Amino acid sequence: MNEPSATLALAAVVRRLPPDGLRSIVDSLARGELRSRALPAWLTMYVVLAMALNPGASYSQVTALVWRVLPRVVRCHLRDAPPTPAAVVRARARLGVEPLQCLVHQLSLEALELYPPNEAVVLERVPLQRGSTASPPRLEQGSLWVLRAGDGDLLAVDLQGDSIRAGVALVQRASAASLQFREVTARRRTHRDAGGVLEQLHAALPGVTIEDAGVGHGTPEGIASRNPELFAQEVLARACIELLISTEMSRALP
Repeated sequence: MNEPSATLALAAVVRRLPPDGLRSIVDSLARGELRSRALPAWLTMYVVLAMALNPGASYSQVTALVWRVLPRVVRCHLRDAPPTPAAVVRARARLGVEPLQCLVHQLSLEALELYPPNEAVVLERVPLQRGSTASPPRLEQGSLWVLRAGDGDLLAVDLQGDSIRAGVALVQRASAASLQFREVTARRRTHRDAGGVLEQLHAALPGVTIEDAGVGHGTPEGIASRNPELFAQEVLARACIELLISTEMSRALP
């Protein structure tokens, strides 16, 4: 892990996503702890986001980074030393996936608001488990991702499943003029029958030009967790980082 760049990146994320905002998400889901913990849910979210910024870094490296950056950026006091890796695993298990789902939803709405209408998008159906079609706890078969056509910047993610209805809602919110549909699989496949999906998209989006972009393969690199819920957490955290980049670039560019 490159410490200067990791420090700068996490400081930017903390400024963009201050603790009060993460606490609000946790409170809205009734995830507030009944007792004081060294690693409460809102702080665990920062740990998972820091992991997304530094794929392959150890828990010890990531928590040391969070404990170094957070007090300096937001002037908060972390009362204990960085937690042990075992404590991080327990905290992540308590956190679950819902807080990160809520954060992704908020960031998706921001990104879509900044996207100009009548542009082209790519709709991807992406699995949330490594090499499996089984459902992770509290998650359905997969997720739907909307990206800018051309540069591939992430615009929105829907994590309530992979139904075409959810994809249609995302495309409509983006006010897209054309759509490419791609299915990303965790297992290599040379073909699949997309006819039914394309028919549903054509019926639901009569004013949108729709193309079949075929099958993609892959899962996010650098995610070591075999636990379905922890794997999904890291996928969602990566989505949060990508959405932050997309919105900040949209605001910076004319």
